[in-house]
Amino acid sequence: MAAVVGAMTPEATPPDHSGSGQATPQPPLQAALARVGEAAHLLGLDDVADQAAEAGRRLAGLTLEVAVVGEFKRGKSTLINALLGSDVLPAGVLPLTAVPTVLERLELECGDPVLRVAFADGRVEDHQLDELAAFVTEEGNPGNRLGVQRVVARLHAPLLDQGVRLVDTPGVGSVLEHNTAATDAYLPSLDAAILVTSADPPISQGERAFLERVAEHAVRLFVVLNKADYLQAEELERTVSFTEQVVGQVVARAGSSWPGPAYALSARAGVGDPDRFARFAADLRRFLSEGRAAAVADAAARSARRAAGMLRLALELERRAAGLPAVEIARRLQIFDAAAAALGDEGAADEALLSGAVRRALDALDAVVEPQLVRLGRAAAHATRRAADQHPDLAPGALLEWLEAERPALLEQRTGPTVSEARAAALAAWQRASGPVIERARQRLARLHAEAASAFGVPLPAFAAPDIDAAVKPIGFGAPRITHLADELASAAWRLRGRAAARARTITKAQQAAVEDTDAVFGRLRGAASLALGEAARLLTGQLRRHQQELAASLRAAVDRGGALLEAAEQDRAARQADLDQAAKLLDEADAALATRDQDQDGGAGEG
Repeated sequence: MAAVVGAMTPEATPPDHSGSGQATPQPPLQAALARVGEAAHLLGLDDVADQAAEAGRRLAGLTLEVAVVGEFKRGKSTLINALLGSDVLPAGVLPLTAVPTVLERLELECGDPVLRVAFADGRVEDHQLDELAAFVTEEGNPGNRLGVQRVVARLHAPLLDQGVRLVDTPGVGSVLEHNTAATDAYLPSLDAAILVTSADPPISQGERAFLERVAEHAVRLFVVLNKADYLQAEELERTVSFTEQVVGQVVARAGSSWPGPAYALSARAGVGDPDRFARFAADLRRFLSEGRAAAVADAAARSARRAAGMLRLALELERRAAGLPAVEIARRLQIFDAAAAALGDEGAADEALLSGAVRRALDALDAVVEPQLVRLGRAAAHATRRAADQHPDLAPGALLEWLEAERPALLEQRTGPTVSEARAAALAAWQRASGPVIERARQRLARLHAEAASAFGVPLPAFAAPDIDAAVKPIGFGAPRITHLADELASAAWRLRGRAAARARTITKAQQAAVEDTDAVFGRLRGAASLALGEAARLLTGQLRRHQQELAASLRAAVDRGGALLEAAEQDRAARQADLDQAAKLLDEADAALATRDQDQDGGAGEG
């Protein structure tokens, strides 16, 4: 992995001659980005040119883009507000961030903070900062029906004035698929990342998969364990250790290292130990003061290399196609299209295979619950009897009301461990069953890549499998309804049978309700698991299909551009060939500039 998520070393920072405490950007790196941008324009890939230009702007201004990422409802917006010292972003139970929200310093010396909203259709509008929620939350902009692409809020805050752009990203793994898609699309733009998980529950399997994608792009990673106030000291210590172990393993698999620590804190004001948040904020400021320049440069170099690789692929495919007779291009395209269609037929089986994975997950849940269901119902009935015995003086109606009020806590205590065990068994079975399907899909993509290389005789860059997320959204469900037994029954029994008989009848009714509600707990668990797993299977099927279609389309598009030269006039064809030659020269110069930058870094490190 090109990105380094460990701590920035002092040797990685270029010498500072400005007296500002920040390093002077390296000319070779600026040159590489400029060459990549020129080559991208020549090859008709304006989006790649835009990425290179953005990296160049950040390098020139030493601006570091720090994305706050993680699953939904982990407290990302609340953490950003705490870092800014102001409630800029909407936070709470309902507002879910729906589009990436960038917060950057206000360049004007005076004036109100500015909110700039960019839409997918190219429109840009300015608004007041207090209108933010109308564009970035699910409540104000459900399903992003307004077509917002990105929102930039400019304001004064000490952290932003240090040259940092904070980005609040939509939470991944929620029921809202477009939120995850928006964050996945944003990931290549980040420089550093703050992964926000929480102490209760700790880092999930879905977060592990997401962290792998983040680690591919971030040159520096901070990990925050929010909601630390939920746990006792001993339990929090174990959770921090577990989180640090998981993050270290995931980052190591991505080819880098992570020095830690995981910061256990509470982002909400007035909650938990304020010293924990102060430690994280101080370490973040220290990094921005001492390591920001190196991080910006590393991120720019990463962007240049990634863009150059994409451009060389497009260049070589177009050149190869431009040198073939039209009949030969058609023949080779036919071979490639046939291979792509065959692989598409294989991919059609994914949906059935993933449906089978859902069934196996539900079978695993049932295998945990069914042997224990009768025992748990009896335990709930016994607990109801013991609870009633604690209040021998309550009249039947009052006793019934009290037992009904206590039943949710009683059920949680009795069923909670089995619910957790069953949920974990279902998720583990899903991972085991869906893993081979994902691997088959990756192999198909690699074969599609190889088919293009074989059909057109082009030495394509090494295939890099896309990120595929098989995460399941949290399996949550509401408590079963509490069946309110008619007070008239208790009252009538009291009158007709006397106190003892009426009390016995009341307790019997409450015990029956406890048994029924125990069954309802696991019925709701199974229903919620079925919905969550079914949604995960549907989203995963869509991912696998989309990755295959996008790869086939991008490979074919480059060939089509080359084939189009055959139909162009001789003068136009010569001009295009000159463009391709110039693009190749620019990419060679970009590679040379990047190599010079690497040599300068190695030399500086050796002298240190």
